[in-house]
Amino acid sequence: MGSDDLIGATVAVYPLQEKPDTVIRRSIEAIESTDVEVSVGPMTTMITGTADEVFRALHLA
Repeated sequence: MGSDDLIGATVAVYPLQEKPDTVIRRSIEAIESTDVEVSVGPMTTMITGTADEVFRALHLA
């Protein structure tokens, strides 16, 4: 796989604390601050980009 090849990941955040909406919102904001394409759904978020971009977004989330 070359450095410009695109990959996708479906992400679901299941926080184990009292205010899950805050954790989920911050996770999505962290992902959106990167160079990946983001599609937020009701239960999961799809991100697409190069492998480096996707794993950086996941790390930030």
